[in-house]
Amino acid sequence: MALTDSLISYWPLDEASGNALDAHGANELTETGGTIASATGKVGNARDFEAGDTESFQHADNADLSTGNIDFTFAAWVNAESLADFPVISHKGWGGSGIREWVLYYDTSAGRLTFSVSDDGDSTAGTVQADNFGALSTGTWYHVVWWHDSVNNQLGIAVNAGTPNTFSYSAGLGDRAGTFEIGASSVDQSLYWGGLFDEVGFWKRVLTSDERTDLYNSGAGRAYSYFQ
Repeated sequence: MALTDSLISYWPLDEASGNALDAHGANELTETGGTIASATGKVGNARDFEAGDTESFQHADNADLSTGNIDFTFAAWVNAESLADFPVISHKGWGGSGIREWVLYYDTSAGRLTFSVSDDGDSTAGTVQADNFGALSTGTWYHVVWWHDSVNNQLGIAVNAGTPNTFSYSAGLGDRAGTFEIGASSVDQSLYWGGLFDEVGFWKRVLTSDERTDLYNSGAGRAYSYFQ
């Protein structure tokens, strides 16, 4: 299976400024809340978020970006300038009422990357934390992959192609109308990421262990051109 199979969108984040272009699909992300600078990334350039500037990339709900009770995987390179105040890496609808699908954030108290989902649009129904990897450090690149396996009823998260943590979860997710966002949960919660993002991908299938390892590439990462 090729990495382009069931790939919905891929944001290399190589732009010098402005919106985040979708190299694979049609889901260009809108720069919101301030100017998101460019910096040296894991692969080419990255985008540099300042938590105090309330910056994020957003896209309104559509059929591409909605999940619901399906297989899906996200992957991203992240590099934190600060890990205080429960910074959000990405989510779909998590800041609103009745529209929550999923969220990936750093649990500052536990010192763990955390992936949570909702079955009813409001409450947190399932959570998995990256305990096998442990705490992150600032100023360091990490490759994070998080997924929902609707066939095997499982949530998963893996860091740097290491041993994943999984959580048995059969309640499902709703397909709701919340905004997709990278770098914050800006509505109601005001939880912002301070640091860098690079090479963000979204698949509507569960990536294999070999594919996670391939994307990590011994810490060098992969450009979208590699997929072709």
